[in-house]
Amino acid sequence: MKILVAVDVSHADKNAAPGSVGAANAAVKQKDLSTSGELDQLASTLTAMIDLQGAETTLLYVQEELPSYEAVLRTQGGEEINLERELENAARQQLEQIGEKFRAAGAQVKVDIAHGPGAYMIEQVARDIKADLTVVSAGSHAGEQFLIGSTSQYVVRHAPSSVLVLRAPKQAQAKKIEKILIAVDGSDACLQAVRKAVDKLNLDKATVKINLVHIVVLSPLVASFTPQSFITALEENLLMEGEVALANAKKLFAENGYKAIDIELGKGNAAAEIIKMQTKYGSDLIVIGSQGKSGVKHFLMGHVANRIVTHATAPTVVAR
Repeated sequence: MKILVAVDVSHADKNAAPGSVGAANAAVKQKDLSTSGELDQLASTLTAMIDLQGAETTLLYVQEELPSYEAVLRTQGGEEINLERELENAARQQLEQIGEKFRAAGAQVKVDIAHGPGAYMIEQVARDIKADLTVVSAGSHAGEQFLIGSTSQYVVRHAPSSVLVLRAPKQAQAKKIEKILIAVDGSDACLQAVRKAVDKLNLDKATVKINLVHIVVLSPLVASFTPQSFITALEENLLMEGEVALANAKKLFAENGYKAIDIELGKGNAAAEIIKMQTKYGSDLIVIGSQGKSGVKHFLMGHVANRIVTHATAPTVVAR
């Protein structure tokens, strides 16, 4: 398995004034791993969630274009400062420290530093290495060691691989996944995508609790212009299709060795219902497909998955 982990290891001091020596020093300042533990938490979280044994793992830091006042900073106080070089050296050092923890878990690790727009470069590197899984974060809620939310949303939409969107853990000690919520839409493409994504995780098939869910969605616009008798019949048909979809999904996961599987059929706003179910079950992870049953590219991503990635409190895998 090939994994791309996008990490932002730079921490500028926002209180330093632009154009000052303090700003120059702040631009290359790195948090002490022994006190912050943020990058340790990243490594621990991924080690707990993903089976890294033998995985070809690329740790990526994207160096974006520096502010326009960089030229001024270079000569402040008579000391020439190369911010890009300093940032890159500091980033490489911390990526190597993360890499050592991944190597201890059995991964083959490569450190890569790219230059350019963050979101675009992550997508391109994922394509270049033919990543099976790309790891980003939801943004500020996941801590400063990760990329900003807008970058992560772009990656979720455009990456060629499945994407794991991390959240800040509720406890300091990372734990293995014990409960998963998997949403299926009834299409074979979605079912196979979520199965492959789940197979990449570090799970105990005998004990992990899987909740398979399917949400029936009726467009309010269609309902407002359609006779009630037709709407009732349509809903009944969709509910029956949902039952079939859940039965097929349960059969597939059972055949793959998973023992504890429950199913639930719901109706309403798909994203809202899935988030409610995650809260109800206390799921450690949500797994959803990236493309809807309609076959239109990014259909589910735009209408359901994007809202889940934005608002869910649990880490989310968008499966391809």
